[in-house]
Amino acid sequence: MKKILLIFIALFTVNSFAEDFFTVPLINFQIATSHPLEKLEMTLKYPEGLLKRFAPEGAKITRKKVTNNNVSFNATKSYLFISQTVYVTGTLDSKENNAICAKNEIGYEINFKFEGSDSLVVENIDRIEVKLCVKEITNNLISGNLKAKLIKSNNFSNIIGPFAKDIIEAQVNPLLKALHDDVLSQH
Repeated sequence: MKKILLIFIALFTVNSFAEDFFTVPLINFQIATSHPLEKLEMTLKYPEGLLKRFAPEGAKITRKKVTNNNVSFNATKSYLFISQTVYVTGTLDSKENNAICAKNEIGYEINFKFEGSDSLVVENIDRIEVKLCVKEITNNLISGNLKAKLIKSNNFSNIIGPFAKDIIEAQVNPLLKALHDDVLSQH
């Protein structure tokens, strides 16, 4: 009986007592264009073009809107046999931080915060934290890696939290693709 009670508590507890984040698998990439480091820096400094190229995935996406460093959209997805629509708004901020990378790499900390999103999102996922490390291979080629974590909110629910996690986690690869495409589009 005690085992059943412990399992019930673990499955249906409101707050999560495990790690405070979910780790997204490491993503390696290359960008080949003239002056890729300068273009990457401009993309991160002025992310509106990146966010316009960003094509959210993992749900039916409607009403996407981009303003400066903010993107918003409605995401509809089925979870526990119910179709749920949530409003997601994300603000992208970045800063250079070479201390997070190897000596010969340039580092950027990127935060994608979800303040202003529906409560289902903000009560479960606070933000995506990204460590982006790049290295110039030639004047026309950089290689890099992206380490992302989804930071849980204090009220992460073991019941509905995975729904929010799935929607937000599905955005990491499309954000990287948009970053890549925006760097390539600059002249």
